[in-house]
Amino acid sequence: MATKTETIVTVESDLSGKAEASTMTFAIEDATYEIDLTEVEQADFKELFAKYISAGRQHTPRAVPKMTPAEREEIRAWLLAKDIEVSHFGRLPKRALKAWNEAHPERQYTP
Repeated sequence: MATKTETIVTVESDLSGKAEASTMTFAIEDATYEIDLTEVEQADFKELFAKYISAGRQHTPRAVPKMTPAEREEIRAWLLAKDIEVSHFGRLPKRALKAWNEAHPERQYTP
């Protein structure tokens, strides 16, 4: 005879302890927070901040090429060897990454 084990997870509000909550994410300055709230608590939260939300704009994080420091140095050395002007440290310019990507289709980096 087969047996079945079932696990039930109940998310409770971080404010009231009531069940049937869900996680809400919000950010203030450079800190991002998560809080578990019921539907009513989430509506209260949104109402509290409604005038700020309507006056604000959504933030889209700037895309940063995902590469290791070693990869960045390899690209920088290749660019300098090709007489493509780049600084010896810091972020690689879009035009430089474009040149790399055109010469290395198998190893693309998004500028």
